[in-house]
Amino acid sequence: MRSFLLIFGLLLSIQASAAPKRISSIIKDLGKVEKVYLYPGLISVIEFPHPLLEVRIGNPKALKVEISQVSNRELTLHLTGAAAKATNLIVRSNQKLYVFDIVPSRVSHQDYVQVKSFYGAPERSGSDGMLLERGRISPNSGIDRVVKGKLIESETLGGF
Repeated sequence: MRSFLLIFGLLLSIQASAAPKRISSIIKDLGKVEKVYLYPGLISVIEFPHPLLEVRIGNPKALKVEISQVSNRELTLHLTGAAAKATNLIVRSNQKLYVFDIVPSRVSHQDYVQVKSFYGAPERSGSDGMLLERGRISPNSGIDRVVKGKLIESETLGGF
């Protein structure tokens, strides 16, 4: 019995150390997707180093996200009780684009994540250096989306 309790305690401590911190700051690699763990029914806040312009959600029925009315650098996230699967979150600031996976969890929850700074960039692919990320296919695309006088994204229609 004693050895069972020792093993159980060891497994519990390993699981606790593997869980993300509830309050944390990160340096975001822009070329990778960051995971944020949310417990359904609780809210979380992600703070960014720049003012936010746009937020896109993979499953808007499972995740409610809004830019804070107090600070345009903060997002409030609320995972509904019906959320059973992970979804993605794409956040556009006035300078960078951030990509997250929002993972429903019954054991981990991150209340507050602060993106202190960032590094890296999307990967380039192909021999001509075409950028295959974030909606920009090539600098010579013929189609631009403009909102309020600002270029939002460029696309090339058709095959690669």
